[in-house]
Formats: sequence, structure tokens, C-alpha cells
Amino acid sequence: LPQLLAQEAQATNQITLLLGAGPGAHAAELAATPAPTARLPDLSLGLPSEVALRRPDIQRAQAQLHAATAGIGVAVADLYPRITIGASFGFQSVDASTFGEWGSREWSIGPSLQLPIFDGGRRRATVTLRKLQEQEAAVAYQQTVLKAWHEIDDALSSYTAERQRNLQLAAMETASRDAWELARGRYEHGMTDFLVALDAQRTLLQAQRARADSNARLALGLVAVTKALGVQPPAPAPAA
Repeated sequence: LPQLLAQEAQATNQITLLLGAGPGAHAAELAATPAPTARLPDLSLGLPSEVALRRPDIQRAQAQLHAATAGIGVAVADLYPRITIGASFGFQSVDASTFGEWGSREWSIGPSLQLPIFDGGRRRATVTLRKLQEQEAAVAYQQTVLKAWHEIDDALSSYTAERQRNLQLAAMETASRDAWELARGRYEHGMTDFLVALDAQRTLLQAQRARADSNARLALGLVAVTKALGVQPPAPAPAA
């Protein structure tokens, strides 16, 4: 118990550090409370694929792919001639003393044409670069999605396996409790010695300890699923 209390104190300090507070600042909120009696959700059937698309890393990769695709359109549009209509007014003079006089004024109005054929292939090279960047973003997006699904599948597999183990341990605990009650009754009526009852009690305590350990693993498994999804998991079902 002292070791567990020390671990609890360290975990409390880590939480307060993440909250930017000093040791003991949230002691009342983080005080040990009875574990909820709600049943954890059954995720053996998996989750819809749309849930994974809400992961921040997938959304970031998707946004980068959209930006790279839009960059191709901008670069291609820059290949076409550009015509602008405008006007300008100013002064022009070969002698600095007459600059700014009314006779040195100059103005122009009308369209101007910009042809991309005299840039030495710079614009076409930009289009090629944007296409390569789109391919790179597409590969990065695919790798991000695959990595996300591997993480989700691993988390779901571990959670489902531990949930099945937890059900088996619950049945084992029930059977061990029945055996302990039977052995205790036989001992109280003088039908067996105390060693039989003691052995049945030891088996019950082992089953309870294994069940408690499985409950903790199951809760941590749900946390792993939540982390893999990047979203809030289904709420635990109320206890019957």
C-alpha cells in the first residue's frame, strides 16, 4: 500500500504540473473516489471509418493535399497571357530643372499584355514542381491514414481481447466465491478442516485480484482507443 500511495502522489503531481499549478493545488479534485459502476462499451464490432478522419494528423495531411492541388491550378493559370487595363500619370524630363513642370507631364491609358513565353521556362518548371508537391502530399496523406488505422486496429484488438478476458475473470470470481462459501459452511459445521476453507479463500482473493487488474487494463485500453481515434469514445453504458 505505501508504494501505491507514492505512485498516486506522483501521478497527482504530474497532473497539477500539466495544469500549471503547484503541488497540492488540486488535491481535493484529484482525491480518490469510488470507481464508477458503469460498464465499458463493447467495441468488438469496430468503429466506422468516418471517425478516423477526425484525427488531427489526418486533417492536417488532408489540408496539405488540398493546398498542393490548388497550387497546381494557380501555376497553370500563370501560363496563360495576362491582360490588364489601367492608367498612369507622371513626369518625364531630361533636365532636372524642368522636372515637375506642366510641360514635362506624361500619362497613358489602355491595356497592357504580359506574355509568359519570355521567362526561360520558369512558369512551366513551377507547374512541374507543384505537381511533384501534390504527389508528395498524396503519399504523405496515404501513409498518415494507414498509420492511423494501424494504431486504431491495435488499440481495438487489445481492448476487445481484454474485455473478453474480463468477462472470463468475472465468471471465475463468481465460481470462486461460491466455492469459498461452500467450504466455509462445511468448516463451520465441522465437515472439513480449516485448510480447505483457507485454500478456497485464497483462490477467491486471487480471482478478485486478477479481476481488479483486468478492470484497470480495460480502462487503460479505452484510453488507448480514445487516443488512437483523437475523438471522444462512446460513453460507458450504465450498470444494470
